[in-house]
This record gives sequence, C-alpha cells and structure tokens, in this order.
Amino acid sequence: MPETEETDIHCDARMAHLTRREQEVMAYLLRGAANKVIAAELGISQRTVESHRARLFRKMRVRNIVGLVSMMYAPGGLRHCVAEASADAYRKKRSRST
Repeated sequence: MPETEETDIHCDARMAHLTRREQEVMAYLLRGAANKVIAAELGISQRTVESHRARLFRKMRVRNIVGLVSMMYAPGGLRHCVAEASADAYRKKRSRST
C-alpha cells in the first residue's frame, strides 16, 4: 500500500473517533485561533475548549498543536478531513447568528 493511502486510512480512522465539537475546535486551532477566541466563537467556556483540545490531541495521538499541524501537512494528511470540519463549523456559526 502506498504511503499516502496508509496515511489517509490513519487520518480517517482517527478523525472518525472525534466528536463534532472536537472537529470544530480542531478547525479553529489549525487556523491559529486562541482558546479564548474559540470559546467565544462556539459559545462555550474556555475551560471546555481546553478539555476538547486535550481529548482531540489524545485521540489524534499528538502532543501539541505542532504535531497536529505536521499531521495535516504530511503527504495524504488531514487537509481533506479538516476542510470538511472547518466548513461545518462555519455553517453552524452562521446558522446561530441568523
């Protein structure tokens, strides 16, 4: 199996274990948003963001945001997974503001 296909399988398997909220938090993190900003955007507390962030790092098997970003930009990495989560977060935010 080529390396990119194997990476895609791992990416998809790890993403499948994330909750919708963890995917939303991940999308914001990958855009460089601070916990405080994420909390305000999603209408949750900063501590809740920290909890989601910790669980998402554990599930994605990374230690920090650098590991997550590295995973995203690896050949066949998270880019396609994150684009969908980011779009969902944006749509959800827009529906709340109307």
